[in-house]
Amino acid sequence: MAWWGAGIGGTIGLLFGGPIGAIIGAGIGSTLTREASQPSLGYDQQRQIGFLVAAFSMLGKMAKADGTVSNHEVEFIDTFMTKELELDPKSKNVAIEIFNRAKADQTSIYKYAQQFTEIFAHDEAMRETIYRVLFMTALADGHFH
Repeated sequence: MAWWGAGIGGTIGLLFGGPIGAIIGAGIGSTLTREASQPSLGYDQQRQIGFLVAAFSMLGKMAKADGTVSNHEVEFIDTFMTKELELDPKSKNVAIEIFNRAKADQTSIYKYAQQFTEIFAHDEAMRETIYRVLFMTALADGHFH
């Protein structure tokens, strides 16, 4: 499963190389886990992986902005993963791992946002989606941080 390998590779890349390392790691992980009969990682899949890594990294930072991650924030993000992104269980676990690593690391949310902007510079709908989700995460506990 290319998605699973991409998620693991992206997480490892995130640990060692920040947001850019996550994208590189996702590509390598996908390549290593792909079956010989499957085509290589396409542009759309790279964008999906980029979205997953950048979005859940920023969500981790946003949720932790006030020092703690509330149950309301976790519930909102879980609903986003399940209902809007329709992530399968393995992809959901990868997204949670990215979220947890990002909220604990020292990388600024702005670095993740810059990476997101580079990937989705010409995709207004995707940028609107991430702005909405970040804003809703910030308000999920009833206080804007």
